[in-house]
Amino acid sequence: MTQTNSAARRSSTELPVIDLGGRVSEPSTAVVSAVADAAARYGFLQVVAHGIADDHIDELWSSARAFFAQSADKKRQIMLWSSIPAT
Repeated sequence: MTQTNSAARRSSTELPVIDLGGRVSEPSTAVVSAVADAAARYGFLQVVAHGIADDHIDELWSSARAFFAQSADKKRQIMLWSSIPAT
């Protein structure tokens, strides 16, 4: 596939690909719009040229595999909102 000048491009499977072009501190309006559009339309997207080291990405994948390999009961024990105090 040929890369276009737009902030988002799609592969043959129609997964939006967001190219940060090395700009991670202040994304352009086009990048922000592309992320919002991909999230709203597809619920998934791939970000490239983000500058995150491969070893960090590998560690993330390893952690995700370990988490999802656990039983459903074990996963239910982890609640993202458990640290938020009740009002």
